[in-house]
Amino acid sequence: MRKSFQRATGLVLAAALTFSLAAPAAASGNGAVSASEPAAAVSQGRVTWASLPKQDWQAQVTFPDWAGYVDDTLAMNSLYSFGGYQEQGELYVTLATGVTGLQLFVNNAEVDTSSMRGGQTYRVDISDLTVNGTNTVQVSAITPSSLEDAVTVSIPYPTVIEGTSADVGMDEEILGIIGNYIDAEVKYGFSGAQLAVVKDGKLVVSEAYGAVNGYNKDGSRIEEGDENYVPVTTDTLYDLASNTKMYSVNYALQYILTQGPNVYDISLDDPITKFFPEFDDEGKTIFKAGTSEEDQARILQWKSELTVRDILMHQAGFDPDPQYHNDQFNQVTQKPEQGVDNPLFSQDRATTLTKVLASPLTYKPGTQTVYSDVDYMLLCFIIEQVTGKGLDQFLKETFWDPMGLTHITYNPLENGFEKDDCAATELNGNTRDGAISFKNVRTDTVQGEVHDEKAYYAMGGVSGHAGLFANAEDLAKLASVMLTGGYGGNQFFSKDIMDEFTKPKSLDAPTWGLGWWRQAEVGRVNYFTTHASSSTIGHQGWVGTLTVIDPEQDLVVVLLTNKKNSPVLDNKVDANDFYADNMVLGSLGSVVGFVYESLTSTPDAMDAALAQFATERIKLMTTHKGAYDENAHMNDAFALTELVVTWAEKRQTQVTKDYAQTVLDNLKRYVASYVDSSYDGTEYNKNNNTNAEKWEKELQSRIDAINVSGSAPARPAMTAAAVDSIPGTDESGKFTAGSDQNAVYFPQWGSASTSYCYNNSLTWFEGYEGQGTLYFYLYNPVDSLRIFVNGREMDTTAMKGQTGSFAVDVSACTVNGRNSVQVTDMPIDTARQTMLMVAVNPTVVDKTDDPQALANASIDAKTLEMIDSIVSNDVKNGFTSAQLAIIKDGSMVYSNAWGTVNAYTPDGTPKTDSPAVTTDTLYDLASNTKMYATNYAIQYLVAQGELNINDPITKYLPGFVAKTIEIKYDTANGTGAPDLETAKAWKAELTVADILQHQAGFAPDPQFHNDKFNQVTQLPDPNTDNVLYAIGKDKVAEAICKAPLVYEPGTKTVYSDVDYMLLGLIIEQVAGKDLNTFLKENFWQPMGLEHITYNPLENGFEKDDCAATELNGNSRDGAIDFTGNRTGTIQGQVHDEKAFYAIGGVSGHAGLFANAEDLATLAQVMLNQSGYGDNRLFSANVNEYFTSRKDSSSTWGQGWWRQGDCGRPWYFGVQASRDTIGHQGWTGTLTAIDPEQDLVVVYLTNKINSHVTNKEANPNQFDGNWYTASTLGFVSAILYQGLTENSSADDIQPALDALLGDMAVDKIRLAAAEGITDPTHPLVRSTECISDLVYQTAQARPTTANLAMVDTVSAQLCALAKFGNDDRLVRVMTYNVHFGQNMGNNYDLQSIANVITDSGADIVCLQEVDVNWGERSNFDDTLAILAEMTGMESFYAYIYDKPSSRGPGYPNERFGVAFLSEYPIISSDNHEITRWSTQDGDPQPGDPNFPGTTPGFGEIVVDVDGVNVRLYNTHLDYRGENPHDYPHTIRLDQVNDMLKIMDVEAYPTILAGDMNADVADGSAAEVFDPLLAKFDDAGALKGKGDCNSFPSNSPDRRIDYILTTPSSIDVLNSFVINSQASDHCPVVADLLVHGTTPYVPPTGGGNTKPTEPEWENPYSDVSDGHWAYDAIRFVTEEKLFQGVTDGSFAPNMTMSRAMLATVLYRAAGSPSVTTSVGFTDAPGGKWYSDAVNWAATEGIVKGVGGSRFAPDDNVSREQIAAILHRYAIASGEDAKANTAVLNSFGDSTAVHAWAADGMAWAVGEGILTGKPGNLLAPTESATRAEVAVMLMRFLSE
Repeated sequence: MRKSFQRATGLVLAAALTFSLAAPAAASGNGAVSASEPAAAVSQGRVTWASLPKQDWQAQVTFPDWAGYVDDTLAMNSLYSFGGYQEQGELYVTLATGVTGLQLFVNNAEVDTSSMRGGQTYRVDISDLTVNGTNTVQVSAITPSSLEDAVTVSIPYPTVIEGTSADVGMDEEILGIIGNYIDAEVKYGFSGAQLAVVKDGKLVVSEAYGAVNGYNKDGSRIEEGDENYVPVTTDTLYDLASNTKMYSVNYALQYILTQGPNVYDISLDDPITKFFPEFDDEGKTIFKAGTSEEDQARILQWKSELTVRDILMHQAGFDPDPQYHNDQFNQVTQKPEQGVDNPLFSQDRATTLTKVLASPLTYKPGTQTVYSDVDYMLLCFIIEQVTGKGLDQFLKETFWDPMGLTHITYNPLENGFEKDDCAATELNGNTRDGAISFKNVRTDTVQGEVHDEKAYYAMGGVSGHAGLFANAEDLAKLASVMLTGGYGGNQFFSKDIMDEFTKPKSLDAPTWGLGWWRQAEVGRVNYFTTHASSSTIGHQGWVGTLTVIDPEQDLVVVLLTNKKNSPVLDNKVDANDFYADNMVLGSLGSVVGFVYESLTSTPDAMDAALAQFATERIKLMTTHKGAYDENAHMNDAFALTELVVTWAEKRQTQVTKDYAQTVLDNLKRYVASYVDSSYDGTEYNKNNNTNAEKWEKELQSRIDAINVSGSAPARPAMTAAAVDSIPGTDESGKFTAGSDQNAVYFPQWGSASTSYCYNNSLTWFEGYEGQGTLYFYLYNPVDSLRIFVNGREMDTTAMKGQTGSFAVDVSACTVNGRNSVQVTDMPIDTARQTMLMVAVNPTVVDKTDDPQALANASIDAKTLEMIDSIVSNDVKNGFTSAQLAIIKDGSMVYSNAWGTVNAYTPDGTPKTDSPAVTTDTLYDLASNTKMYATNYAIQYLVAQGELNINDPITKYLPGFVAKTIEIKYDTANGTGAPDLETAKAWKAELTVADILQHQAGFAPDPQFHNDKFNQVTQLPDPNTDNVLYAIGKDKVAEAICKAPLVYEPGTKTVYSDVDYMLLGLIIEQVAGKDLNTFLKENFWQPMGLEHITYNPLENGFEKDDCAATELNGNSRDGAIDFTGNRTGTIQGQVHDEKAFYAIGGVSGHAGLFANAEDLATLAQVMLNQSGYGDNRLFSANVNEYFTSRKDSSSTWGQGWWRQGDCGRPWYFGVQASRDTIGHQGWTGTLTAIDPEQDLVVVYLTNKINSHVTNKEANPNQFDGNWYTASTLGFVSAILYQGLTENSSADDIQPALDALLGDMAVDKIRLAAAEGITDPTHPLVRSTECISDLVYQTAQARPTTANLAMVDTVSAQLCALAKFGNDDRLVRVMTYNVHFGQNMGNNYDLQSIANVITDSGADIVCLQEVDVNWGERSNFDDTLAILAEMTGMESFYAYIYDKPSSRGPGYPNERFGVAFLSEYPIISSDNHEITRWSTQDGDPQPGDPNFPGTTPGFGEIVVDVDGVNVRLYNTHLDYRGENPHDYPHTIRLDQVNDMLKIMDVEAYPTILAGDMNADVADGSAAEVFDPLLAKFDDAGALKGKGDCNSFPSNSPDRRIDYILTTPSSIDVLNSFVINSQASDHCPVVADLLVHGTTPYVPPTGGGNTKPTEPEWENPYSDVSDGHWAYDAIRFVTEEKLFQGVTDGSFAPNMTMSRAMLATVLYRAAGSPSVTTSVGFTDAPGGKWYSDAVNWAATEGIVKGVGGSRFAPDDNVSREQIAAILHRYAIASGEDAKANTAVLNSFGDSTAVHAWAADGMAWAVGEGILTGKPGNLLAPTESATRAEVAVMLMRFLSE
């Protein structure tokens, strides 16, 4: 707990944080306060009560402060993000007992939580609020705000639901090409296929084609209609082959590792010997014949070191295919060989395990990538060992059953499936049509059994490398888990584990993860195509299966074929070449391409694309002329030509018809020469000719039949124009700038295979909407050429028939991210590499002056306004300065600056003459230098091939090991203490990669610059010389060589500046120039960056161009000293000591200066493909490797900070994608780069340009560190809220307002935890700043939620101030209610009651209060009604009291002032003061007894939680003139009278009322001068605005006041509520009363209540002997009833139905009410509305018919009996009734049937007794006294 604040602290806080909560004026005649109206619609109908399911959760987050501690990064504490998809999603919200309210937002849209109760769980349907990708839940305004672990939100995973292509933006016409394509392939020889596509969580494609078995054993086709023809359905199972590796072993391992070592004892870096100790046993390893003893020893050593990770990477060292199943296999030659026994032979699963473990390695693990099935066979056994279950059983229990997958299994025929449920594979067993034989080889068509030989024979069908069967739908659902990590109520993988498995395994192998295939830059285009993002993963299976998972597109494509279900073409030439292998469909990737094109392309572009596809196939066909596979290639060319014809038939345009004809003509021309020769006899040639002729005629006939009716192609969207040159080429057009995807030749150079037919005409580039230029160089002229960008055509007229350079502005067609380019229509015989296309990288477009920039970038400007208000307010209150630059989608959309370049003088006082920061001001980037200097340089050098990160440090520093000295580190400081030899051994192995990952082993901060630093203790020590002291780069390099390591490299992550100092030195050695020059030449100058440099003062900048840092050098205001220490304010020099003193300002770890705009522009390079503009800086693969997670931590890359699974929310926010990178700098700088959002945020501060808060306690804690603006990450957290693509709200303002309120509450909580007592402390000042913004927000937008948050913040501030035991915060209102009439002179007490209730006032002083006065107020007791409506106690002080004008028997008519109080009124009085009466018969001027005195100066004392507070209420004369013959005004007498009555010296006193005078009017001095001599004017002290309160429709006078005694009451706040419910506006003040005890009431006064030990009877009409005395006392003490006026109870007054419902409602604890039963005469907003709706909902009361309740009707005795009976039943009582008890009463027959049970129960329970004459009197109205008695009897049981 924190220490107590001094009282002054609380006053400073609260006083600085207040404002006017004035709501907009209501329309005339409407007294409703607009503050009660919500600012935005709240979602309805989403919340239902539920029990919390026992399941896994995507996230289970408890608010407030889900991260587990309140730090000062406040914006994240109320937010959490989760993955989801549109049209699905739910939350479970559990409220702790005691929670009374909260606000819940999903993607900024508010959910109605009014029905939620503490201690309950609710299911919230959010399916119409979710977005695709990142979703955000916000839990705000939890009440009470002091609760911990108050609200837990449980978030399930999304699932796959049914959808349509239109749902996800797929072009159905283009998607239809796939069916036409596969149908054509099946027609020409392909067996069959299944396709499933999941996009954005929806299964949008599930199709089946062809037959489960397309061929007879002899190779003849099985045609549709044949007896043995079975069509493929979407339920058909396919042999997945090597896709098994991913969806069995990888899934199993990812799950096991997610569960953690406490569940499964395994890690990626475990050696295989942990699971199978015999693995490296010399006696059990079977070496190949001829292996030397030396090699055997080496192999055993390799096996002992082999890890799970090595195997997953396919770098374990095993042979690719040792064929355990084949008894006649030569392990030396790795070939089948008859007569040679296979020493590893096994056709028994148990034996196979021993053989796998006995297998030798053939290369050192980690040195090669060799794809081997043995890897996954061994992993299968390891999984079974770890789980204790068979792999199939484990997968079924863990994945398939929980996900409801029924069409996935091993060994289908053993698990409920028939053969024809499965697609067949090889026609003649595993013989390759008779070419292969081994023991037990199958010879029949393989169907329902795994084809793979090792899986079938050696592993019994269940293996990790093959054996899994599935249909496409189930596999697609299973694959979708890699996008989310779970499915519904099942968590399978953590995000961190998924990142670990899918990151590039090395720089040299970017297309591999841990087992997963990866796209990388263009690594797997034959399968994933060029459309797939670089993060796409998946796998392929040998039998013809493909899975593609693209996280950027939230896309899963599963294509299952059985292409091996076709004849082997020639088993003598190639026994593994099956007929369908030679069909383009068999290469699989083209189908994936069409799926992507349905998202990005147009039918016009597909016209040309399909023609080009067929043309490429025809060209490929010619390369097989005369070969054994000639026939298959020709047939497939016809299939592709048929596809073009079919498309033309559908499109019916001239373009498509011409394309069809051209393609067919080309095919006919090529076939004519293609089949001249024969292969294997003339019969084959004859068949080819016959088929060709038939098919040509058929296709020609179809083309001729096309009736052209379709539209012409769209007009070109861009135009090519000749230019002098293109970037990166020499004069001849040869590209010289390095090869990557930005430079592509057409026709492409792809190899002659079916895989390239689709991709040869395609490429892509990274770009942004609204910018981009493509360049082309034609080496040879072409007559025809069509080019499309994202499906939109380019006008290539200028290029046709020409050579040379051309440029095309493609900005009208570009999209954010990957852009597709399609080059088509080049003549079929065009030479390869006829044309070069160059795409330059995007640049940053400055749109900071464009008022629509934020909106165009889909950023809601309200978030930037909120950020601006936070920083601006902090700067106004002591924060130093800041800059912010934001780049979104390649455009600089925001740039701003706050504060001055040097905020303070060295003594810590504010500096008044410092220039303002501009957007050009440079900031010391501190450790951001590591990324934008060192990492950039290394990534550049690696991309250029000039540096290898696996190089040992000894390559660059030869003395790195030999010069090491021994330092016996004190392990108490957390370091290790290795001996010298160990330290040297560690250093000998140290690599550049180790250093980049901060796992090098160096001490965190050896302080080379400090001559008095003790390396043993790692602390400054004036008595010790630093053995590593070094000034100058050479000396620093020598010191690094001398420094021993403190832990073994790679075993820990310890952030150390030494790492990057060393890297900077290595860069300079490799580059041959200093780091500043290298960066300037390679980055800054080419990119046009002018505000970035090392050593600004040496590079053209002045001091005031730079934001200053520490005020007194590096001394921490005198706490630190060393030789050469600077003492003046640091400005224009790097703050970091090692960088400045030891390395001259240019270091790899610190020293860089920049403004936010240039740094953001530089950061943008990490989002570009390979550079900036035409400057090629990095490669995409290098960047991806550097930013992928390192093995040991998901929040680190190679130097880069990573978000990982919400691992750095304090900097990047909770909504940043997992791949977000960046860094922080100690001086107060932050960079965040989110590739998913194409977002760069650069926020620079100089927070250490301030006084050290307490140099003795912590010399590194500066005043600037305490401010919200210094927390850096708040910028990201708020900004993400404004990304409109992730928002579901029409207006995000309510969510932002709620977030701001939470930030204030958390800031106050932080201040409380710190225990700071000084009101000038920066944390206190920062708390003031953020809280003040809450008040400003409520003033600007006075919604119910915002006003409630003001109350919460105020209460928290008061709690923070920790008042004395007798201090109380009280909100007081004075309100002239104009006898209940609003500004339109309409009588409306409800509106007045609403104003009072909504204000939150504790005590209200009312003037012009009628009690039975007249028709203007319906002769109502308006005070009694207001008391009932507000639930407050009351006291009335009448001014006038006269007999009723209605005659005898009616109560007197009274007019005066009154009080309402939430607190008990413990004494009261009505004092007389001078009056100039307005009533007939009273003294008037000139009368002898004028002016006289009357009552009406009211006084009460209230008990505020044990402290007594006294209030006076007055209404002064409205006449400012002297009465006739009277020496002065009546007001002067009144003031004097009041001052005589009030004892303002001894007790805290509040005087409130209508003074009928304006203090600003000089003539009112007679009123205010005497009063203000004794009192403070709350409005003058703390009022907002002019405080005018009259008239309410246009206040121009201040006549209503709250005055307080200054010695005992502090005014915290005062404001006017702008309401027209009366002709006056109410005035409110928040007061801190310093109470005194005991309180002695003033003497005298007619109505003062005596103090009694038991009960002070407040009622003048209830004597101690009253028959209902005890009952009246009971209902009063229980606060079920209240008195009326003048201290009366009115026991004989009848009770209305509404009043009875209210009494019972109070007895039930006034539960929250969220529904209305719809009584037409009991609408919402009435004082009894909640009570009636509650009672009706509970079945306690009923209507009277016609949807009416009759609230004002008197309640009869039988009605109350029936109501109480129902109340008892609703409360769970066994309220049985015996109607026979009624028979003894003389009027029992008068009891209505509906009331009989209730009356009988009430009589039986003694609740109701008879009246004189043995009567029940059931229909008589019940009096208040009777009801009190019945309630006491009932509730006291």
